[in-house]
Amino acid sequence: MKRNLIWTVLFSGLVITYLTFSPTSTISEDKNSNDPIERSIPIPTQVNDKMANEEEYENRKEMYIEMIHSNGHNIDWRAINAANFAERSEWVQQMKASKVQLQYANGEIAGEWFERGATDQAGNVRTTAFDAQSEAVYAVSDGGILWKGNINGSSWESLNDHVLFAPHVLQTIRLADGTLRILAASGRIITYSDDDGQTWTDAIGFSGPNGGRGVDLYQLNDNDSTILYLYQDISWTGVATSKLAISTDHGASFNILQNMQENSGDRVSMSWPIGSSIAYILDGQDDLYRFEGGAMIPIASG
Repeated sequence: MKRNLIWTVLFSGLVITYLTFSPTSTISEDKNSNDPIERSIPIPTQVNDKMANEEEYENRKEMYIEMIHSNGHNIDWRAINAANFAERSEWVQQMKASKVQLQYANGEIAGEWFERGATDQAGNVRTTAFDAQSEAVYAVSDGGILWKGNINGSSWESLNDHVLFAPHVLQTIRLADGTLRILAASGRIITYSDDDGQTWTDAIGFSGPNGGRGVDLYQLNDNDSTILYLYQDISWTGVATSKLAISTDHGASFNILQNMQENSGDRVSMSWPIGSSIAYILDGQDDLYRFEGGAMIPIASG
């Protein structure tokens, strides 16, 4: 009896060894199998379903491409695309050959536009500033990065890697001692740099949460070198208010001059004639003001 038990154990071991290590054994590709080993082997996707007949699949894909381009009509859409491209290229060449200087303001302003970069740098630029003394160009991109370049566009560098600026607000001014001051907005708060962007200081006069955003910032050509700042303020409770602030110390501090009727920062705007001591502020669609001599003067009201 003991001998039979020994032979039974030996035979069972041989069977298990054969099933485990036999080169002819296969693993089922049945994904519904209850065997965890079988379920852990993925089915080869390159020959599954649509790719079982690769040639047929490619033919059906080509038919689909033809259908979406021709909309079922018997046309040579590739020839149409080629003709459109050739026509566009010819138009571009004609425009380059007949390029003339554009004129504005009855010929008072005339010039030709040249792209000056930043070369191969993707993204929008919403506002720029130019310092005539150094001929440096400053720009804030849509992502909030402040860039500096020259008028030839040969070099661009970012001046802030630790703070993001509002894309609509940027101004460069010269102080009495000749120092260049750069003013930008972080949220709704004006911040300025006197060392070409190495360090930044927040202006005084903005209390509460830094909600909202800057809209417009201008320095007027008056005796006080007045800076006007139009911005949207959002309170702790989420209430939005558009405000106009004023600075007479080159942007170091601001005082609120007026709360606007329009709350949205997209529905208020400001402009000023270059070299002028006045500015115009639009509040909504109908209310127009002129700022002059430290006062807001209504021009039109809806």
